[in-house]
Amino acid sequence: IKPKGASFRKGLIVFQFVISMVLLTGSLVIYNQLQFIHNKDLGFDQDKVVVVPLKNYARLGRYEALKTELENVAGVRTVSAASNLPGKQFNQNSIAKADDLQNNISASEVLVDYDFFSTLGIDFSEGRPFSRDFATDSNAFIINETAASNLQLTDPIGTEIVWSWDNNGRPPMKGTVVGVVKDFNFNSLHQPVRPLLFCLRPAFNDVVLKVSGENFANTIAEIENTWKGFENRFGFEYSILADDMSQQYIGEKNTANVFTSFSSIAVFIACFGLFGIASISFTQRAKEVGIRKILGASVFKILLLLLKDFSLLIAISIVIAVPLAWFIMEDWLQNFTYRIDLSIKNFLVAGLVLIAVALITVSYLTIKTAVTNPVDTLKEE
Repeated sequence: IKPKGASFRKGLIVFQFVISMVLLTGSLVIYNQLQFIHNKDLGFDQDKVVVVPLKNYARLGRYEALKTELENVAGVRTVSAASNLPGKQFNQNSIAKADDLQNNISASEVLVDYDFFSTLGIDFSEGRPFSRDFATDSNAFIINETAASNLQLTDPIGTEIVWSWDNNGRPPMKGTVVGVVKDFNFNSLHQPVRPLLFCLRPAFNDVVLKVSGENFANTIAEIENTWKGFENRFGFEYSILADDMSQQYIGEKNTANVFTSFSSIAVFIACFGLFGIASISFTQRAKEVGIRKILGASVFKILLLLLKDFSLLIAISIVIAVPLAWFIMEDWLQNFTYRIDLSIKNFLVAGLVLIAVALITVSYLTIKTAVTNPVDTLKEE
């Protein structure tokens, strides 16, 4: 006869371990996705790129002088500037082939100086970057591969396109494509690479510096001194482009922390409940264990007997949890255009952790019950 309430207690244990398994698996999947994001080659340099916001638009009038001074700072390799940078918001306007204005596409736009592509290490698939050797580059464009594909440009270099930008009511700008950059992830990995257009125009929001990384603190101090020599009313601020990019995933990092915290709590509660039900069960089966030992059952067989029921509970929990966790995490990963594939390894690791913790939880009671002298047990009965 089953003790009163035994089925309910076992059901509660299964429920607790299902939740634990889902949370553990979720933590592993989120961690692996964040590692994937961290390690993915986005198509441009981030780690040693310093970004200094231009808070005073008047400074643009002296940008070339400022750039020259910054290039003389020890540790600074190249200096550039842009209206928009990867990881931040981009303006959107339409572009089209000059001879086919009806078939326009929406493109993100970046206003840059000549050294932008070398500073960020952006590669070209066709053509060339902007050059001071070509006076016509002031009315030229560089686009990415996605823009070229969406415009159906089979031979983009030399093609005239029209950029419909809104700046004080000025008419659209017509220019020639001089280069096509390889697609790079200028937005977060939640989104696909979109059409992107570059042009030479002194309307910058940030100065971008590629630094060597050696004596970084001294390099930043010299950059600050140089900066303040041009304008000190708004102070000096800087960031590392890689840090700016990581801010796009702060929500995912917070989710990972929540999953990790709640999975730890859930496992603790589940194990606490398991310990309680094991205590009750082993106490009720003490006489049975004593009789089996008198009849010749080995300690090993007794251990297997006592662990069988609890192992079954954990197995049932895992069987229920795996499809549930798979569905939840597959749905979460749909938020990313660039993502990992769900691996059975995540579920195996979570399951093994759960089994190990459960066995450790009941191991003391199991061994104590199995090695108890049956004479003492039957005397108590």
